[in-house]
Amino acid sequence: MKRKLICFDLDNTLIYSDKAHILAYNYALKKEKIKIPKRNFLVTLFGMPHHRLIEIIAPNLNQDQITQLLNEYRTFRKNLSLAA
Repeated sequence: MKRKLICFDLDNTLIYSDKAHILAYNYALKKEKIKIPKRNFLVTLFGMPHHRLIEIIAPNLNQDQITQLLNEYRTFRKNLSLAA
């Protein structure tokens, strides 16, 4: 019998993914002309839902703007993953 394994690494024990998230958020924020927070501050927000993270970083955005920013973030992350 052939088995498949799906592994979720949510706490960075197998893959340290903070750098990929930071690059993706920085890309999306820059593209949307939003001030990029300091790396250490951004890392403290990791683990919460993306929408909530964006609300903290850029509290003046409406839901459509948050969705646009998250689409930019996800596109960058997808392309980054494909390049690896």
